[in-house]
Amino acid sequence: MNSERIPNALRQCGSCSLCCKVMGVPEVKERHDWCPHADPGKGCKIYEDRPAPCRTFSCRWLLDETLPAHWFPRTARIVIDLADNPMTMLFIVDPAYPRRWYQEPYFTEIKKLAKAGKTKRGWASVVLVGDMRIPII
Repeated sequence: MNSERIPNALRQCGSCSLCCKVMGVPEVKERHDWCPHADPGKGCKIYEDRPAPCRTFSCRWLLDETLPAHWFPRTARIVIDLADNPMTMLFIVDPAYPRRWYQEPYFTEIKKLAKAGKTKRGWASVVLVGDMRIPII
């Protein structure tokens, strides 16, 4: 996960807790399953004592105010993250909605974001759906 994790003050998780489902937290859970401490739509039941990866994680929607409102993960059913090594933009799709990334406006915007990331920063881009890794070229 990227070290730049200062959320935009104008955006908040609110009713979203999709990262608690799609992200892996080695101390607690694998990817794809709800965290046992998550109260979906409400937040973390152990918020004050949550593991370090949960404390430091912020999705790209929280960090990047240029992402439109429809990228709010609870709406999109997609969490955008950056992996550090190698720099990769990840589009992590809720496994309950496996074709969501292929729907509009997401598909066109994923291709556009992937192209911009590769051109400007040399990033790779990958859609993760369950255990499938789909490179975006």
